[in-house]
Amino acid sequence: MNLNEFSKTVGSIERALRQNIRAAEERSVREAHRAFVRRSSGTLSTKRLRQMGHPYAARAPQPGTADPTIINEQTGVFKRDWTAFPPTVNGAGTMQSSVINLDPKSAYMFGTTRMIKRGIDDAVADEIEPKREQYHSQAIDDALNA
Repeated sequence: MNLNEFSKTVGSIERALRQNIRAAEERSVREAHRAFVRRSSGTLSTKRLRQMGHPYAARAPQPGTADPTIINEQTGVFKRDWTAFPPTVNGAGTMQSSVINLDPKSAYMFGTTRMIKRGIDDAVADEIEPKREQYHSQAIDDALNA
């Protein structure tokens, strides 16, 4: 292989890597979005939470009575406001994507003086990260073996 052929091969691999990694990240962010929506579909009503003694209350949290990483669907606004942002590449060449809840009440999920941190973000990350790593590894393998 001469230098010109080598350069073309490297260029082809680079293009394939960019396309494959972007596709892997798009797949990961879609799965993360689904996981956030699923974890925002809890069935406990406000009345039931009150009967349970407010299990997420900071004053007396009740571990084991209700999973704090499951957000109970009340009006459906919080569940509907999960928004997935597709991958973008910043100036340093780092690809980033995210899922954000645009409901102003989403700030409460990080804890308040009255409610414990709910941990939905950590739970989704723990669930999705192994899949994300698998998708990225496969994307790299596919690009190198094309």
